[in-house]
Amino acid sequence: MSLRQTLDEVARQDDGGDMDHDQRARLHREWNKFIEAYSICRLTVDGDIFMALEGIAREVSDCTGDGLVMGLWRSQLPRQSPVPPYPTTGMACSHMELGGDETSGLVMEKGTPS
Repeated sequence: MSLRQTLDEVARQDDGGDMDHDQRARLHREWNKFIEAYSICRLTVDGDIFMALEGIAREVSDCTGDGLVMGLWRSQLPRQSPVPPYPTTGMACSHMELGGDETSGLVMEKGTPS
């Protein structure tokens, strides 16, 4: 099912109440598929790229009550964010984060780069 079909189906089922979790999750999955397909188009004019996305994002937002934060849906930030939502042993870009015993030039020792 496409994002457009999912939006239309949700609109038909709208009883004026809040959208249920399954509907919201389905819309977010369809949004992700849409963004992936849209990215393949390789549009080069910034105005073209963002104009279409804005209108579709607004429709998804109206249905879900969710909002975009730097291109990610607010409700999905913990899952979509490249930064882990929990403490780690080291910087996300270092070997320490992965638990390895190699060191990285990004790891700080006594306040100076190693």
